[in-house]
Amino acid sequence: MEEEKKQGPAELKKFIIAVAAALIGVVAIVGIAFSAFFRLSDSGRTNGAAQNQSGGDTITVSYTQKDRVVPDLAEISFGVVTDAKEAGDCLTQNSTDINQVVLAIKKTGIDEKNIQTNGYSLNPRYSYTDGKEELVGYECRTDIAVSGVSIDKVGTVLDGSTAAGVNKIDSVRYSYSKYDDAYSTALTEATGKCRALADKIAAKNGVGVKGIKAINENKEGSASPDVYNSSMKLTADAAESSTQAAAGQIDVNASVTITYEIGK
Repeated sequence: MEEEKKQGPAELKKFIIAVAAALIGVVAIVGIAFSAFFRLSDSGRTNGAAQNQSGGDTITVSYTQKDRVVPDLAEISFGVVTDAKEAGDCLTQNSTDINQVVLAIKKTGIDEKNIQTNGYSLNPRYSYTDGKEELVGYECRTDIAVSGVSIDKVGTVLDGSTAAGVNKIDSVRYSYSKYDDAYSTALTEATGKCRALADKIAAKNGVGVKGIKAINENKEGSASPDVYNSSMKLTADAAESSTQAAAGQIDVNASVTITYEIGK
């Protein structure tokens, strides 16, 4: 009986050591599992973002397809500014000039519905001598916008309108009549690139793409179909006395973010 009592603590010690070893093994297994998951997440962030959501693993990737097209239409904004000593004379002269400008634009083949008067103002002009203010006349301005101008007619419209009375050109905005088609093509390309990226990320982590869980078209990152060319080039050809407009190219950007379900 005394020998059995002496052996009791030794057996208890062995039992405690066995339990501790088992717990260490469980912690190691959990650590390996978490390590594998975070390796998957970090790999996904290389080209987008990978995350674990309820219901399974996912990979989220984004891609922006950037294409360029040659514009075929333009919108021209310009104005007629007149000066006169009397307000009535100033208004009359401005109205006469505007009528001549509209007539000149129509002669280039532009439809009247594409000609819009979008600004009108009459302001007094003063001079200051020895601190004294003196009314010296009036300034009247009328703004005109001409839309739907084909690129090959931009120079003709500018020449005709300036000859008729336009004395201030504000801007030329270029656009592409088939922008929607170009954007759709870019969006399809961006979607395909997202899938290719997702397949690559999944393969590196020993899994495959099972399907699409969510898709988001990021229109905020896309260019507008009408783009103002702030570096517009207008050069005078001395031989033909005509203005040549260099439209260049405009951007068509399509951006998409897709979340894919992944698994074995």
